[in-house]
Amino acid sequence: STANGQESIVVEFPEEVYIEKIEVYETSDPGGITKLGVWNGVSYVTVYSGEVQFTSTQATIFAPSFTTLTFKSNRVRLDYDATTTHAYWVEIDAIKITGEKETTTTCAEKEE
Repeated sequence: STANGQESIVVEFPEEVYIEKIEVYETSDPGGITKLGVWNGVSYVTVYSGEVQFTSTQATIFAPSFTTLTFKSNRVRLDYDATTTHAYWVEIDAIKITGEKETTTTCAEKEE
C-alpha cells in the first residue's frame, strides 16, 4: 500500500501461455482496477488501462477485452486505486488467465 492509495498485486501462474483473457474476481468494492499488465520477460505490457469504475458493492468478474498477446507469460500485474472504496481496500478472491500453450498457425494451400 502507498500513502495515495495506489496499490498493485503481482500474480505468477505455474505455466506460461499466450494469454487471451484475464479475469479478476472482485468481491468487495469492485471497480478499483486501473491497469493490468503482462510480463514479457523485460517489463510489463499494459493490456488494460482505465479510470476507477465503482458501480456496485456486489461481487463481480472484471474481464477487459484485449488482443491475444504474441508472447508467452505467466505473470500478471494488477494496479488499483483503493482511495474511493467504501472500506479503503479492494478485495480480490482470484485472478484467472486463459490462453494457449502454443500458437496456432495456418498454412496456405500450395499451388500446383
